[in-house]
Amino acid sequence: MNSFIGNQPATSFESPKKQVSTSNSGTTITLDYPVTSVADIRLTINAVVQSYDNYSVSGSTLTVGGTLNNDRVEILFVGRTYGSIAPSDASVVTSALQDGAVTNVKLGTDINATKLTAGLVPTARLGSGTASSSTILYGDQTYKTAPSGANPTHIARIENDSDVSSLTFTNCFSSTYDVYKVVFYIGTTQANGDLHLRFRKNTSDDFTGTDLNGNMFGEIGTTSPTHFDNGGVASSTYLSLSNNDVYSGASSGLAGEILIAYPYLRSNNRIHISYQGVADGSSGVITYVGSWVYSGSEVATGIQFWSGSGSTRFRKSEINVYGYNK
Repeated sequence: MNSFIGNQPATSFESPKKQVSTSNSGTTITLDYPVTSVADIRLTINAVVQSYDNYSVSGSTLTVGGTLNNDRVEILFVGRTYGSIAPSDASVVTSALQDGAVTNVKLGTDINATKLTAGLVPTARLGSGTASSSTILYGDQTYKTAPSGANPTHIARIENDSDVSSLTFTNCFSSTYDVYKVVFYIGTTQANGDLHLRFRKNTSDDFTGTDLNGNMFGEIGTTSPTHFDNGGVASSTYLSLSNNDVYSGASSGLAGEILIAYPYLRSNNRIHISYQGVADGSSGVITYVGSWVYSGSEVATGIQFWSGSGSTRFRKSEINVYGYNK
């Protein structure tokens, strides 16, 4: 059994190998054996021992500090006797590396992204700028403010489960948005009821002008539908969202969407309204389409749903108002 103090020599024990060159020129000599360090050889030129800093080695190439001219060069391969100071290929294990010893300059440039199998990449490493809830990462690897108008903003909501005579949004319009969408479902407690929408100009007053014009059309039934023209506006102060044929039942009512442009910011703008809805009617499904323009000067701050039939009341209802960014 062989025993060693310190690291075991890579090649056990051998007689030193020697290389002699007398026909040479330039600054390099090809070595008989590849080495990894200047300490693996003892170099003499014309019987003068050379210092380690007077030559270099790279594999099988020896480079000297001056120019050779058929000088007597003797190379003693001491590394073959005492073992190379460099570890052999595939011999370094993970535990042999000190934490933090592998620096940026030692990392390869072709590291595959599939090696990132755990953890999160810090946002600062993804791009420049500040990552936040209001910024997104663009293709040029910079964080910028998210584009406006990509999604509507929810502004207000009414959810009602009891019988009421009207449903009102007092201050849902403002200078923040130009365009609004109202999405609603309204159930009724009275058969043959009708539903209307009117604009509010403060907490309690409705529009009073006569500058609201437009129409609402409908179609009743599905097999042989009946078409009608409802006129759409009564007294030029409110919009008709249905005729008086909306059925009252356990799951009946009126559902629809209303698009309203410039209800609040009125400078050189008219209020444009577009509507579509569907209802249960006593004669079948009713489809509604309406469009109106208000050309007056009053400013709308809210809306109110109500019925022209005094006995008609609203029951289970849900209304949502959304604003679209400028």
